[in-house]
Amino acid sequence: MTKAQLNTSVLKARPVRRGCLSVDFGTAASKIAYEPGADRFEPLAIGDEGDPFWVRSAIAIDKGKMVFGGRARLGGSPVLTSFKSRLWGDPARLDAEALTDGDISFSYRDCVQAYLAFLTQLGARRLREKKVSPYTPRRYAMPFAYDEAHRAIRRELGEMIKRAVVLADTFEDELLAGIEVARMREALDALRTVSAPEWLLAEPPCVGEPVAAGAFAMDSEIGKQTVYMIADVGAGTTDFCILCLKKRADGDLEPIQIRNGALSISVAGDAVDEALVEFLVQEAGEQHRKRLMTNAREIKERLFAVGADDDEEFYHDLPAGDLVRVNRREFLASLHWRKIARQLRSAQANCFDGADRKYLQDFGGGAIRIVLTGGGSALPLTKVLAGGRSGGQVRVKRTKVEDFPVGIRQRFSAITGVLPRLAVALGGSRDTLPADFDRSAARTSTGVVAPYVPWAFDKTKTGLEDERDSP
Repeated sequence: MTKAQLNTSVLKARPVRRGCLSVDFGTAASKIAYEPGADRFEPLAIGDEGDPFWVRSAIAIDKGKMVFGGRARLGGSPVLTSFKSRLWGDPARLDAEALTDGDISFSYRDCVQAYLAFLTQLGARRLREKKVSPYTPRRYAMPFAYDEAHRAIRRELGEMIKRAVVLADTFEDELLAGIEVARMREALDALRTVSAPEWLLAEPPCVGEPVAAGAFAMDSEIGKQTVYMIADVGAGTTDFCILCLKKRADGDLEPIQIRNGALSISVAGDAVDEALVEFLVQEAGEQHRKRLMTNAREIKERLFAVGADDDEEFYHDLPAGDLVRVNRREFLASLHWRKIARQLRSAQANCFDGADRKYLQDFGGGAIRIVLTGGGSALPLTKVLAGGRSGGQVRVKRTKVEDFPVGIRQRFSAITGVLPRLAVALGGSRDTLPADFDRSAARTSTGVVAPYVPWAFDKTKTGLEDERDSP
């Protein structure tokens, strides 16, 4: 396939000026929301595997075809998952080989581009059903960028999201059934020379994941300045962001991202999967490690399902008729879980320690309101992140926001149980977003924008190596 064989209709299309798509490309699952204007945002039903609003972030090569989402998990071939974590956690190795079929290979970068085309087509189908242009401008969410390497990845993802429109137009619904690997390889090679129009991205084009979640979760009915911490627990990263929601004299809301009040760490749902595997291998035996690794996410989702309590227990099938007992209370008491809890608590404390204290002390109202969002918000994190006082120097009093604002609950009453997983996508589509500054250049308590001061990402400041706090 050559560049001339790609469907480049979007390059000649007139710019679309109305509406906004919000793409939450997740490590475990991806979601899309649409906002036609006036904050009438809604999730798009792009799901498979019985989940109406999200699709698995998974790719496989099955019988000579590249397949995506739920279909990737059905064919029996090795499945590539958590590839987004490579994009953020190990950008230097994006060109490493990820999937092969004979002499045809795909790098992690190729897989991200192909999956984004699949995700784009899912969204385009739903937009066409609404009589809306599939070229509606889009915004995407990412963790916070600490250095130039990660800011470059943010920009590259924007380019990939734009080029995904060309790939989706070229293959259309074939993407949903699977594409022959040779054709996908040719298309990806041809796509490298394509420059899609800038107007395909909304303004701002990229928003921090917890900022997007905060735009959805913060209560617009408050009567005074209120400080929130959004803890967005995904599969690959947990992102903390401290936001102040202020009502101006004219009654409008002014969301302010507090200076230095943001932190991202690579301890999240995937780390819990790994901890659960280590915990279960102790009972099941090393010979079952591979099977447990394959099923870890499924076991975790059952163990921490809505309505389950600390007495949850079940048996998981293993090969040769073996069973392994899975007990929630025992896992939560294990060193594997306690290490994750320590890392999250320490990272949160470091985020509070680095933030502008005037907002925390003067406008926090005695306690910082903690909002847990993301797929990992179903984990038992209230005591870890949202109860009592934080660790560190500041020792902030924390109170959990038990529910979303009344207006949000009424509007989405049929899906309130899944709103934490949709918060990033829904919030990212809104007209009113908190200003998303780099960590060292956000608004200060004096209202002055601080000059940008770059610093290197330091693991010791994320809590990844801090064993002092206990859950």
